[in-house]
Amino acid sequence: MERRSTPKKIAVFGLLFLTLLSLQPVVGETAEETGTVLFDLGNGGYYWATLEIGENRTAVNLTERAAGTLDLDIEVVWSEWGAFIESIGDVECPLTGYWQFLAWDNENKTWVMSSVGSSYLLLEDGDIVAYYCDPDYSDSFTPFPVPTPDHKYPNIMFRSTLENEGFAPGSAPSIGSLEWDYDTGEIEIDSSPAVGYGKVFAAGFRGFYVINQQTGDLLWENTDITGQSSPALYDGMVLLGAADGNAYCLDEETGEVLWSEMLQPRIVRQSITSSPKVWNNLVFIGTFNESGGNASVYALHLENGSVAWRYETVSVYHSSPAISDGVLYLGLAGLAVKNGSTFDTLHGLVSLNAMDGSFLWFFETDGSVLSSPVVHDERVYFTSKDGYLYSAKTNGELDWKVQIQESTSSPAIFDGKLYVGTGVDWDDVGKLLVYELDGTFLWDYDVSGPVQASPTVAGGMVYFATNELEGKIFCLNATNGDLIWSYQPSPESYILSSPVIADGQLFIGSDNGHIYSFSDEERGTQQAGGLALDLVIVLVVIITVCVVIVLVVLWRKKE
Repeated sequence: MERRSTPKKIAVFGLLFLTLLSLQPVVGETAEETGTVLFDLGNGGYYWATLEIGENRTAVNLTERAAGTLDLDIEVVWSEWGAFIESIGDVECPLTGYWQFLAWDNENKTWVMSSVGSSYLLLEDGDIVAYYCDPDYSDSFTPFPVPTPDHKYPNIMFRSTLENEGFAPGSAPSIGSLEWDYDTGEIEIDSSPAVGYGKVFAAGFRGFYVINQQTGDLLWENTDITGQSSPALYDGMVLLGAADGNAYCLDEETGEVLWSEMLQPRIVRQSITSSPKVWNNLVFIGTFNESGGNASVYALHLENGSVAWRYETVSVYHSSPAISDGVLYLGLAGLAVKNGSTFDTLHGLVSLNAMDGSFLWFFETDGSVLSSPVVHDERVYFTSKDGYLYSAKTNGELDWKVQIQESTSSPAIFDGKLYVGTGVDWDDVGKLLVYELDGTFLWDYDVSGPVQASPTVAGGMVYFATNELEGKIFCLNATNGDLIWSYQPSPESYILSSPVIADGQLFIGSDNGHIYSFSDEERGTQQAGGLALDLVIVLVVIITVCVVIVLVVLWRKKE
């Protein structure tokens, strides 16, 4: 009897051994304990890193290693109270606050202040911590980052960062598959969306719309708030200017108006087309005077919308502030004539102290500056309707200028290159132009209509659209200008909205009243593929266990 059962025993134990071997890769993948760190620099720049926790389980140890993998300089100062983060990247925080140290509450899906410092917090597998440059911190007001583990790369303001870089981190659509198309019933969606909290926020001439980022379903709308100003997101709030001349602050979840402030009464069509920036507990925005009189640049208190300071100047039309090192830069269109369709006198770029609004310098051009300036490495880059692309030093002196074509497009900057669109009239033949930061021409891409929308660079690609009757969206290789994909919305119409990249999706509006989302088809396939692989592994394990049970039962019957 025993001799006859020996082969069965060998088979059973052999099968058990093989089962353990088949499970080894699965166990190996889950055995490594990891932690994740978010660096939110407070200017629209986000950096994520996931690493093995290792023997030294302190959050500060993981933080230093995470910064190293991201090539972010980090300065950690030690004292008797533990580690203190003094600077991350090129950002020294605070101005009036400090680097917040936060932990992710996975149960409630929110950031919370860590109960202990980074040198005392011992990480467990899957823990997520964040460092947030928060110049707005006070004992009564503690804002939290917009990025979350589920939505790592939001796009919370026009041109992505306080410096208006027009660059989005993370992946971007390389295929251009239409994910969803929401018809607002609008006549125009000229503003560029903001994306955060799993939502898309966009203004039109008949209302303000908030759409589910993944499904394209409308979540809420406010038909009293209209215009071309692109919203900014900050700590659960939505900030934007409106055609009626008010600056608004809304609750991002409910749409409740938290405060509003009248800045420039509407005369004909609209009084605010500039998009706001939030910095140092202030909201910065410019106004537009259609009557031809002066307008203003405002700084409003974030808490209640009251005016912190006001600088009177000529109209600010479309240009949105850039803020760097406590200095504000903004394009001036000039005095409006012909109901705001053209401008005269005092075109150029103004520089103000962002803390108190005091005048620093004015750079005059021969045409309106409707583009939003981009600040990089002590230079300010912008276009003008006089047909030039300018580089000015941050002291107001001319660095260089190159003749391009009339332009209202805001430059994007990435990897030592400037990307800018040209053409302002509907019958213009436009271009996307690329330059070195010293003004050296690299390449261009011809299109059939004006490129008034500002380009966006992400994932090694550059995205832009044409403002012509048959408006089209383009995606090019950012290195050599090769066409990767293009899309013509239906019904055909003009496109003045700039493309926005967030969480690997592209969002853009059109004058046909639609808001579009594009993604890579492979994004869902990859997720499904990962799920399918997990199911296969589970099925193999279940089948193997069932076979073992059957063999054991048969063996016992033989016994």
